[in-house]
Amino acid sequence: MIVDIRPDGTYFVESVQVDLNEIQRLALAGVESESNSADFDVLIRPDRLAPAAYLDRLLNRLTQVGVTRWKMGTYDINDGGGS
Repeated sequence: MIVDIRPDGTYFVESVQVDLNEIQRLALAGVESESNSADFDVLIRPDRLAPAAYLDRLLNRLTQVGVTRWKMGTYDINDGGGS
């Protein structure tokens, strides 16, 4: 699952805008589909200008449903790429 966080705090999963409840539902479904929750891959790409509070809210929701690992990279909406 790829989650982008925009500077205004909006979240996108696979380029579709979603709220935290939907992200949590998708993550739970992903964790339940794996025999080991650590096998569920989450890539989080907060925009460089996004306040850390949005990332913190996302991580709290993910850990509540059993996501134990994630990868991070930054995302700059203006140049369309991550690093």
